[in-house]
Amino acid sequence: MNKAEKIYRYTDGMEESKQVIKANSTTFYYAFSKLPDYRANSIFVLYHFLRQLDDFADHHKAAKFNAMVDVWYSIKANSPETQLGRNLWNVFDVFNLPFYDMNQMIAGQKADLYGVKIQDINDLNRYCYQVAGTVGQLIMPILTDYDVSKIYENINHIGIAMQITNIIRDVKEDALSGRVYLPTKLMEVFHVKKEDLLKEHADKNLKALLKYLADYANSLYKDKKVVLNFIDNRNAKVSISLAIDGYHKILTNIEKRDYDVLDSRVYVNKASKLMLYLKNSIFQ
Repeated sequence: MNKAEKIYRYTDGMEESKQVIKANSTTFYYAFSKLPDYRANSIFVLYHFLRQLDDFADHHKAAKFNAMVDVWYSIKANSPETQLGRNLWNVFDVFNLPFYDMNQMIAGQKADLYGVKIQDINDLNRYCYQVAGTVGQLIMPILTDYDVSKIYENINHIGIAMQITNIIRDVKEDALSGRVYLPTKLMEVFHVKKEDLLKEHADKNLKALLKYLADYANSLYKDKKVVLNFIDNRNAKVSISLAIDGYHKILTNIEKRDYDVLDSRVYVNKASKLMLYLKNSIFQ
């Protein structure tokens, strides 16, 4: 029985997972929907589970968050009781995904749930690794048959870059909900206060801080080539390249706006996504 056949031992609920990613992350959906079904559906199931963890942590729903953690424990014990749990157990089994990465993801989300405190760039890297770098480490074995453990550092760099992009883009939205992911020490260095994140427009100090983080993220995005070289399937390579480029394009758009992210949300429009897809389809 090959991997595709093994995945379809549990097909119920996979369509729901597909709709969840389609509704919540058009960048990821647009990228991974181009994969062979068994790979795409596996990523959709993984995303579905992670999305629920993230939503419950973001909205301080501790009981529901802990219920999802219990689902994870049941998966590790080979006794999942929910359909999503059975689907995710199947994905972990077929692709031999490491439990450690999901444990780290849960630790990061739990820190979010109870109020993560980011003091410096090391704290930022740790947090971004837990909530984003781990996602890359879980996704990559689904995309390729190569041993990706050799490039975990490069995968983590991409995840950190994408999460920093999110932090820069959502700085006001997060501040409105009482969350600040900008390192406290950097805010002190750049003379940025929490109330500055709630203004109608970003002032020069906040722009300077966001530029500093954007430059750091751009240096990490350069690891894209190393990651792509470990993907043997062309469609998978196009998909992961498109996902990375989608987030990198958000950062580019932020730079074009001179880092004023407080007046409206920065996004990548459909025309730009189409151009990214065409570029990646031609040159990968």
